[in-house]
Amino acid sequence: MKEHNAFIDIHSEYGNGTSFYIYFPAHEQKAETEISNKVKSSCGTERILIIDDETEIREFLSDVLKYLNYKVYVAENGRAAVKSLTTQSVDLIILDMIMESDFDGLDTYREILKIHPEQKAIISSGFSINERIKETLSLGAGQFLKKPYTIEELSTAVQKELSK
Repeated sequence: MKEHNAFIDIHSEYGNGTSFYIYFPAHEQKAETEISNKVKSSCGTERILIIDDETEIREFLSDVLKYLNYKVYVAENGRAAVKSLTTQSVDLIILDMIMESDFDGLDTYREILKIHPEQKAIISSGFSINERIKETLSLGAGQFLKKPYTIEELSTAVQKELSK
């Protein structure tokens, strides 16, 4: 919450319970309602695996990337992604860093590299860069996208990684 300049206000009254109020600052940027033709026309048909434990994020990324003409696969956690990649390959993975406590993004990427040593990857998290993110980048993940990110930022990162 501190990273987003948010705060919590707590009101407690004996016999009536406790209320928690969470305040996030309003965002001044307007929501994106459509993807520009420029962004869409510069995308390709490569295979991308989305690895994220949040259903809403997987569905959103999948919809956006399909709209951009990519062939999209999804995995709900690192173990499912590793299992999937034992029988197929993809051109790029988009990997959430914070997943299961015993098998996060770094653990997932290490295991994927055992199967596909040159696997291209973009890592993503709602948190700032930490030691595990730095280590994942040092293993070969190309970029870090801090959530929330725009469709243009996603598209640019995907294109950059695929062109390497």
